[in-house]
Amino acid sequence: MIKSPSKTIWKWIIGFNYFNLMDALLTLLGTTYMGAKEINPIMKVLLESGPVGFIGCKLIIGLLATYYFVRNERYKLLKIMTCVMAGVVGWNIIMILLKGFFHWKGL
Repeated sequence: MIKSPSKTIWKWIIGFNYFNLMDALLTLLGTTYMGAKEINPIMKVLLESGPVGFIGCKLIIGLLATYYFVRNERYKLLKIMTCVMAGVVGWNIIMILLKGFFHWKGL
């Protein structure tokens, strides 16, 4: 039987899935409007299937990962992956801001 995670673990679960969704949305923004390229070959194929399929598959993959973390009580891995996803989202935001800045400056 699966034990219910503590309130602290729920915050990490929500954070992981939030950053996963933000990564998907920022990837769509970057590839659709800013000329960015997806470097992950699996996500690239999903991205070519369309935005709804891409976001849907990305969310399902994130939820399956969350289920794995909770089912196997891999909370340390959950925390590490949440921090990795936060870093990816931060990187995406920086790249979008830099692209906008250099476009605005005409460089």
